[in-house]
Amino acid sequence: MESLPLPFLLCSLLILLHTPTSKSDPLHINCPANYTANSTFQSNLNLLLSSLPSEAGPSGFYNVSVGRNGADQVYGLALCRGDVSSVDCNTCLTTAAQDAVAKCPRGMSNTLWYDNCMLRCSMTSSGT
Repeated sequence: MESLPLPFLLCSLLILLHTPTSKSDPLHINCPANYTANSTFQSNLNLLLSSLPSEAGPSGFYNVSVGRNGADQVYGLALCRGDVSSVDCNTCLTTAAQDAVAKCPRGMSNTLWYDNCMLRCSMTSSGT
């Protein structure tokens, strides 16, 4: 009996072990900085995250800032793929807003990428 070549076996094993990513799982998360709990920044961030999904609307794009110029101001960006329906866009951005809090607790510069959308909130307009 002939044995199978090693590359074939490795590829077969990888295919069997691969678990497809759910549409609701982020492809990438970046949240490097922390804010102080119960701060004005946190209030502004919560307000921004609650409005971004619905404001993106049919265009699938929205950017906004919340708060006055200074350390407590929060900038936000919502973007969906062009081929994604407005319903799927809203669902993706709603998930992203929830994940921004759950997966990036106290993150000041959060970027979350999904298959259908991207959400970014930051303490600066450039995202750094």
